[in-house]
Amino acid sequence: MGKTAHFIITTGGPPWYYQYILMNPIKRSLGRDVLKFCGFKKSRSTVIGNLASTNREQNAPWLDKIKKLGKSQA
Repeated sequence: MGKTAHFIITTGGPPWYYQYILMNPIKRSLGRDVLKFCGFKKSRSTVIGNLASTNREQNAPWLDKIKKLGKSQA
């Protein structure tokens, strides 16, 4: 299957803007330019947005999701 990567990208703006208007630039550049060069075959990403206007309690569901992603990838 080869090596794979999963990005967790945080942004202060809405996730849809990052993914569809900006076209996920971190995943595109890092995945294409760095990871393919290093032998990674596939990359996925999870975008967590609107963090500039949230507090710790509002971020708790995202932290749980990130923990689950980490455990499933290990």
